[in-house]
Amino acid sequence: MTEGRIVIIGLGAVGRITGALLTEKGLECRFLDSREDHQDPVRYTCSLFPGTLGERAFPVTILPEDPREEAPALYLVTLKSWMNEEVLTALRPQISRGIPVVMMQNGMGNTETAAMILPENPVFPGVITAGAYRKGDLAVYAGGGCVRYDRPPILGDLSTPDLPWIRDPDLPRAMLLKLAANAVINPLTAVHNVRNGELLERADLQDQVKEITGEIYNICHAEDPSLKPGELEDYVTGVISATAGNISSMLADVRAGRRTEIRSIAGHLLARAREHGMDAPLLSSMNQAIRSLEKEHDQSTDSRS
Repeated sequence: MTEGRIVIIGLGAVGRITGALLTEKGLECRFLDSREDHQDPVRYTCSLFPGTLGERAFPVTILPEDPREEAPALYLVTLKSWMNEEVLTALRPQISRGIPVVMMQNGMGNTETAAMILPENPVFPGVITAGAYRKGDLAVYAGGGCVRYDRPPILGDLSTPDLPWIRDPDLPRAMLLKLAANAVINPLTAVHNVRNGELLERADLQDQVKEITGEIYNICHAEDPSLKPGELEDYVTGVISATAGNISSMLADVRAGRRTEIRSIAGHLLARAREHGMDAPLLSSMNQAIRSLEKEHDQSTDSRS
């Protein structure tokens, strides 16, 4: 088991679920926030359904990190990807040098961004597949997720019955598959304002899933030639089926008028497509549609101010 505190940077849904399960395991978790008005203990209820032990809910309290104390064992970053530069730069004086930092976020480029901001910390990627969302003071986790990583000596034993931590020596491939699934599911659900399962229930959306998945497969195959035909489609439909009752994080962001992670998801894949001399018109269309939704909210906000 990991000895010492685990500090979570980003107490959104994923951060709260992770903190709750690690706390229940008996590990000490703290949070680090760059906002001066967010330094009080965070109290919420973690709800799991069905969970390995059946549907249950339990209260959680996570205290703020005190940088004056002995350095923690580990930092887990669960911020939205677009927040990395601003938040990590602001927190840099409070982050202990030499302590491992694990980036548990959607999209690509997160590890590289953090490594530039925190050059004296070892920074590693992690892949979390957790269907989680927040509803007021409730953090809900549908179960069935895991965290994949490739540095066991650093992470120690963080596995819990509901969120196993799995060493994956082929982590880049796991990251690529998750990126591809996010690039299919998140924009489509956000543009059409539907829960994940409807992507396979409606014939028109089934066609769009198939077409965009095929386009993204071409990009991913150029990145990883070992990716087999049909493998990505099976992975994407599997994720949709497993999270059928969920709303995607991008749809939740659009509904709440927040900035989305489209740039580190579709934007990254489109950049790779250009590097390979490939066109991706469907993905580009989805990318522009989400950016337009963001712009509409910004204009609406400006008109009310």
